[in-house]
Amino acid sequence: MNLGPFVRSAIMVIATVVAVSHASAQTQSAGAVAKEAFIYGFPIVAGYETLYKQAVDRAGPDFKAPFDSIGHSSRVATSQDTQFVTPNSDTPYSYVWMDLRAEPLVITMPGIEKGRYYSAQLIDLYTHNFGYLGTRNHGNAGGDFLIAGPDWKGAIPSGIKAIIVSETRIAYALFRTQMFNPADLKNVQAVQAQYRVRTLSQYLDTPAPAAATAIDWPKPVAGMTKTAAMFPYLNFLLQFCPTHPSEEAMRERFATLGIGAGLVFDPAKLAPDAAKAVDQAIASAWNDEKDRRARMIAGEFSQSDIFGDRRFMNGDYLRRFVAADLGIYGNTKEEAVYPNYFSDSEGRPLDAASNRYTLRFEKGQLPPANAFWSLTMYDGKTKLLVENPLQRYLINSPMANAFKADRDGSVTLYLQKDSPGAALESNWLPAPAGPFYAILRIYLPKAEVLDGRWKHPPLIRVGTGETTGAAATGAALATTDTRIGRLEFERGYPSQATVKTLFDQMDFQRATQAYLWSLPLMGFAQWQHEHEQVFGAEDTDLVMYNSYRDKLGLLTANATTPYILGFPNLGRTGPLVIEIPPGPTAGGISDMWQMGVGGGDFGEAGPDKAMGDKLLILGPGQEDPKVAGYRVVRSPTVGVFIGFRVLTPDPQAGKALLDKFRIYPYSQRANPPVTRYISPDGKPWSGTQPRGMAYWELLAATIDQEPVRERDRFMMAMLKPLGIEKGKAFKPDARQTGLLTEAALVGEAMARANAYQKRFANAAIWPDRRWEISLGFEPGVEPEFSAPLDEYASWFYEAVTAAKAMATKVPGVGQTYLEATKDKEGNWLDGGKNYRLRVGADVPAKQFWSVTAYDNESRCFIDNQEEIADRSSRMDLMKNADGSADIYFGPTAPTGKEKNWIPTIPGKGWFTYFRLYAPTEAYFDRSWKLADIERVE
Repeated sequence: MNLGPFVRSAIMVIATVVAVSHASAQTQSAGAVAKEAFIYGFPIVAGYETLYKQAVDRAGPDFKAPFDSIGHSSRVATSQDTQFVTPNSDTPYSYVWMDLRAEPLVITMPGIEKGRYYSAQLIDLYTHNFGYLGTRNHGNAGGDFLIAGPDWKGAIPSGIKAIIVSETRIAYALFRTQMFNPADLKNVQAVQAQYRVRTLSQYLDTPAPAAATAIDWPKPVAGMTKTAAMFPYLNFLLQFCPTHPSEEAMRERFATLGIGAGLVFDPAKLAPDAAKAVDQAIASAWNDEKDRRARMIAGEFSQSDIFGDRRFMNGDYLRRFVAADLGIYGNTKEEAVYPNYFSDSEGRPLDAASNRYTLRFEKGQLPPANAFWSLTMYDGKTKLLVENPLQRYLINSPMANAFKADRDGSVTLYLQKDSPGAALESNWLPAPAGPFYAILRIYLPKAEVLDGRWKHPPLIRVGTGETTGAAATGAALATTDTRIGRLEFERGYPSQATVKTLFDQMDFQRATQAYLWSLPLMGFAQWQHEHEQVFGAEDTDLVMYNSYRDKLGLLTANATTPYILGFPNLGRTGPLVIEIPPGPTAGGISDMWQMGVGGGDFGEAGPDKAMGDKLLILGPGQEDPKVAGYRVVRSPTVGVFIGFRVLTPDPQAGKALLDKFRIYPYSQRANPPVTRYISPDGKPWSGTQPRGMAYWELLAATIDQEPVRERDRFMMAMLKPLGIEKGKAFKPDARQTGLLTEAALVGEAMARANAYQKRFANAAIWPDRRWEISLGFEPGVEPEFSAPLDEYASWFYEAVTAAKAMATKVPGVGQTYLEATKDKEGNWLDGGKNYRLRVGADVPAKQFWSVTAYDNESRCFIDNQEEIADRSSRMDLMKNADGSADIYFGPTAPTGKEKNWIPTIPGKGWFTYFRLYAPTEAYFDRSWKLADIERVE
């Protein structure tokens, strides 16, 4: 379905347009109706996002199964799972989205052992829990259960244990199967394999009724539940929600604003004041939700009181709104209760960046559950599970036997970002280094929980992460808390647990720094890998990048310049000859660390000045044959990068130059082969450095191939305990794999912070602007007493190759790269929002300027369907009266200004390079300033 017109004009294509009363919709009541409808409809549309991911979007990562079929997550949730907020990590889920329009479904629950909890929670589109199958309602004996829609009127079939009717024609069954511990996973999967879902006709083995009308499901868009963009989706979904008698008057009010099944909500038809009132009403609805949630956090009511069936909710739609936003599809309290921890015992928000917390259960007072209990940690920003070195997302009752009890028999749990020490690690629930909250789940709570006799204990803030004790005073080492956890010493010696902690930290920290150090090497190694494995290029082949899609894997590519590139391996070819014909070309050779090889420039950039050249490239240790007719260049690395451009505008002349360009081994000089040119031909590829263990595998292979520079000998020593050693196979053990996997993640996070919010000297160009120098070092030149480590990591994380001309200090030649990651107000650039960059008429560029947008994850072109990445002064841009040009960034083009627009993608961040080609004096003396990127509506 084409969602562009669906979202932009809110025109429904599945319903008859009903005229809306202008008299009522454009009065001051528009705001009141919009607020009421938004609060009412939010859970319905929020649930639709899950429906679409799980049952419609077959190509998506969260797809589970088509309608009326069952899908399984045969593991518990981890920090990588994003389909639900506040997910549980106790019970592997199974999922069924039910289309009940044509006929009912029959769900079969298998018989299982008595000690295991299982359930199927039945949820309608309103997010009401309209029924349960499983341990609490029907025991563990199993059976066949019929789930019917609101329109079904049939006889009870033989063999059916119970009939449960849904108010809505589309409904959801969410299965939970208890897993006792990781070794129990196969038993859980065996239970899941016995769940069955059949249509009634399949169950009875009778002919199926006529199929229901096919549904054209509109694709959700990022942020659709935040604004009035939600209402068209609500209209679409209400066709499956027959009006409940208690809501008839309310639905009639909604209709006055074009909200209802078969209606059109068209904000363009509202008077300006009414449209403004609608926006203000939605903001007010969010404020009400925030206030109601604050009352819950303050203990006025429990999180267990926000989930239930229609009767339990009793028309409290704001409560339903809070529930859907906080943790959609929560259980009814008889099934599970959710005591929450959003603040400490003094009412302060929870933040583990500088605080530690304890939760103490008195002897015999662990949560009373007929099934089991768990305490789960969530990131306060994402509402998702927290990545941590133990991969421990919760503490639960099956773990109780391993808890370390206090002397009085009580149990203290530690909620903090760092380990409390090996002796207490069994009681540790790792927190993020920032805001968090925790949810206590009690499945099948005992009576004392439901009637209030048992109270969950408060969360106590016990101290900050500030340096204390020996570390602060300079005294002899003694047991103390540090940023890496508790360090235990006795008579000056570390405990064995402390030794393990320290060695793990040493190796982890070394690995993160190795990641930053190796980014230039890995940028070329990955690109070389793609040349060989994706394009099939051999050592003497050249790859030609011409189209947008050809360049889509290239880090911060120039959108207009064709690239001709190769990655020979001198270890395979031996000495290599490059023949450059006379004519307008420019190129050069770089080593695998992305540094230019001395004497490696050729064409107009080289000593031949485009009169023709013949280079002989020698690799490390390769002997110079000392023959006439060659200009000898020695590479310090085995792998080399060759890149050049043909500068003539005449295609025929350019082809003739390419035909004469030769790369071949010196050993084949008597009969040199014709150089082969390869096109990516639309193949998907990625020049982005690999992630996870793939990063270290490629690094180990590259280190094994390349000589060790003198400056890198200490880094080689730091990598050795991690299993990376030149001349030896890389076979990391479980400990090394765990450390390296996390270090790749943290290393990239450091690289991203270092690149997108540069902290090195002179990064800011103007003190009152957000623009920064992207290439923050002078290629080929290093400071006297250090190397530009952070500057290298910043540039080579987001770009490839570095030449002196790219960081020119001479007016009128070379290029300058300016970078912006934030708007004028200091907010990160967001692909779902609209921005404007005003480029004055007086840009100090002798040749031209260009501005290019890149995806901040891949650092490549934004993969938009328009295949537009840049705008430049060489284009036919719309100009303002003063000669300036407004460049627009956003998901949709501003009307009439399409020529000045660069498309972005909602839900993704982006950044931009502003390139000055041959910058003039006004740039260098800073008398010219580039305006910041500004947010626009």
